[in-house]
Amino acid sequence: MRDALILAYDGCSAPMALADLLRETMSASPTDSETLQLGVALIEASDYVEAADVLSDLADRSPAGSKVRWIAGFALLHAGAAKQALPWLLEGRLHAQGNGGSEGPLLIGLAHLQLDNVSDAIKELEAGLVLAPTDPSALSALARAYTRVGRDGDAARLAKEARQEHQAIAERERTLHELSALSTNLSKAWDARNYAEVEKLVDRLWPLAPPQLRPTVLEYRIAVYAETGRDAEAAAARVQLSQLRRSP
Repeated sequence: MRDALILAYDGCSAPMALADLLRETMSASPTDSETLQLGVALIEASDYVEAADVLSDLADRSPAGSKVRWIAGFALLHAGAAKQALPWLLEGRLHAQGNGGSEGPLLIGLAHLQLDNVSDAIKELEAGLVLAPTDPSALSALARAYTRVGRDGDAARLAKEARQEHQAIAERERTLHELSALSTNLSKAWDARNYAEVEKLVDRLWPLAPPQLRPTVLEYRIAVYAETGRDAEAAAARVQLSQLRRSP
């Protein structure tokens, strides 16, 4: 039952439920693997204080530069313990992920910033921004660092870019949610043979659809034309579909 629930919680993106399950079903003497699994689940659930508490002893016993120390440093930093986090982040930066490895300089830069090591923070954050020029977290952090050293013009520019990136991310998420809802409704309308509704949904989907989804949307349009006796329109849409599939 435990393994089945772990798969279920993973599949439905329920990190807190997964962390609770792992905590409740740990062995009396937890293995290092169990401890690490729980710590990662707590991080994914944004419970950084408990994650740091769970992982710190394991990280102490782990080799220098290990992934465990990097993960523990991540938890400590987000729990507000930058002084403890920084050595482990520096040791384990090769384990950083994110955009092209930008997570490493970003987190190390944030730790330096929290500790008022502003020149070191700027060096790390500028390196992170080279790897991920549109990362809003890196833009915001570097703006704060520039403010600390009186580079107000640079700080204002980066803060503006960070706001624009946050807005762009929010817009992309909104579009994805809308696409998902429209696609679900399209499938239901097709199953119900409600061709008028299918055509309406195809018209709404088309301007939002990314390139990889457009052939499928066109196939629905062709099918509606065929089912409603509009042969000339179906033929024109087939030509459009053929051209779309040939385009790079």
